[in-house]
Amino acid sequence: MRKKTVFIAAGVLLAAGTVAAISATGPRGHRGGMGGDMGGDMGNMEQAGEGGPMRRRGWFGPKSITADEYDTRTRENFARLDKNGDGVIDAAEVEAAMAQRATQRGGWFRGKDAANAGPGADFLRRFGDKDGKVTKEAFLAEAKRRFGLMDLNNDGRITDDDLPPMMRGKGLLKANGPAIPGPMARMLRGLREADVKGDGIITLDAYIAQQTRRFDDLDRNKDGIVNQADFDAMRKEMSDYRVKRFLHAYGADAAGKVTKEQFYKVAKERFARLDPKGEGKITIGGGGERGGREGGRGGRGEQRGGPGMGPADGPPAPRN
Repeated sequence: MRKKTVFIAAGVLLAAGTVAAISATGPRGHRGGMGGDMGGDMGNMEQAGEGGPMRRRGWFGPKSITADEYDTRTRENFARLDKNGDGVIDAAEVEAAMAQRATQRGGWFRGKDAANAGPGADFLRRFGDKDGKVTKEAFLAEAKRRFGLMDLNNDGRITDDDLPPMMRGKGLLKANGPAIPGPMARMLRGLREADVKGDGIITLDAYIAQQTRRFDDLDRNKDGIVNQADFDAMRKEMSDYRVKRFLHAYGADAAGKVTKEQFYKVAKERFARLDPKGEGKITIGGGGERGGREGGRGGRGEQRGGPGMGPADGPPAPRN
């Protein structure tokens, strides 16, 4: 009998990434914001690593799991989320699980160690002063300097003529241009966002205006300075958002809580979608880490619960 293969997500309640809402490309083209994409964050969080202890067995081939095993795992996972054992999971419990899991995985959200790792710390090291602060004046001065390095003929514009020969004539600087290959990809993506006319011509004024908007996005408290407090605020904003989406995906009530019965119901429905022939088993793995990541980046149809929106193919993985 033919088995349905499911690629397993690698993350368990991961508060990583993407996430997209406030990402900033600094003058050097490096991500200075929170990074990632919404599909990735939601995929990793909602999929919740349905493989559990078997989540990496895709490297060695597929592994079958029966409905009973799936049900057992679902119950174990709920128990791990339900820290106070009241039969309900709420925002505080989900947030705690997300933070714990992200810390275990060494992601950018490292609790007390956040200042020493992650895109926020990298941004502050690159552009900050000795106190870890980045002023708008310093940020824009660096942007102007970097623009000058790219502007080979000093005409105040960056065009195809300023690109390496093999990159010319491909529309790489146009806002709606093709995918950008090579090591210059990040910087060129930053320049693209300043292509206000869509003609692939980047003026210094347009670039500085674009970089100003990026600084303002990072400056969460609008004090004219970007420091660790701003990145902490962004993390909190995105953490709250992820928690809300996770609970929504599992059918939270008006108070934002998910009962044990509701949690089980969603998991059971998911298993049924993955077992359309009613064989009483599904196959996990077979795609290795790549398969998991593809689902985590927004998913592919029902297999991933839609494009990063709904619960995906398995309950949160049990953790020791």
